[in-house]
Amino acid sequence: MLIEALALNEELSGRESQSSRHQLFSWWREWTENHALAVGDDARLQQLIELVYGELGFSGNWKDFFNSQNIFLDKVIEHRFGTSASLALLVSYFADKFELNYEFINLPGCFVLRFVFERDVYFDPFSAEILSLHEVELKLRGYKGDLARLSAEHLRPLKHNEVMIRWLSALKSSLIREDKFEPALRVSEALLRFNPDDPHEMRDRGFLFQQLDCASVAIHDYEYFIEKCPKDPVADLLKIQIRSLEQDSATIH
Repeated sequence: MLIEALALNEELSGRESQSSRHQLFSWWREWTENHALAVGDDARLQQLIELVYGELGFSGNWKDFFNSQNIFLDKVIEHRFGTSASLALLVSYFADKFELNYEFINLPGCFVLRFVFERDVYFDPFSAEILSLHEVELKLRGYKGDLARLSAEHLRPLKHNEVMIRWLSALKSSLIREDKFEPALRVSEALLRFNPDDPHEMRDRGFLFQQLDCASVAIHDYEYFIEKCPKDPVADLLKIQIRSLEQDSATIH
């Protein structure tokens, strides 16, 4: 999955990904030259953690969490800082090398990996900590509030496309926060390739077109959202936004 994400990363950033792929391969080749695979899943998981967070020195970037360079995968590999999304993809690459079974689970707000051994092992790729189910629930509460409770839906394995969408969505949000609207638009359009009929993504794309002074296209995307989600509270705000854009366009012409 990381290699596919790197290809998308190259498309979105305009930076080639060959050196990143080569770096990953070199790290793994060097490790196999100096270590033998342990016997047993738990021992191999410890080897994986030691390789990624110990020998290679990756870590979650607490100090500059929202920086898009923590999500662009080539920059993560270069600087060895990441978010839960980018580090989860990195860990999944090495988990495949260690022949470990794992799943991304559907926890809102952050990525958590579940390693499927004789018992389930939950792993936070941002902090490099193994979590109890209680600690997984605390993460959920931190995102959704103290009344939230862990359910089967939160522990549902994410499908391949869902993982990619979560990573791309995190990247888009970071770029918008940095007022980098053109690259954010490229990410939005990549997201629409995964789910072309998503009205919320169309709404977000409309916002980005508006920031780039592409009023007619923004209006089209806003109208699509209003048609598909007429009862959403945002729909009324977008109707006002459309009238304003139409007036501005009429004034200019």
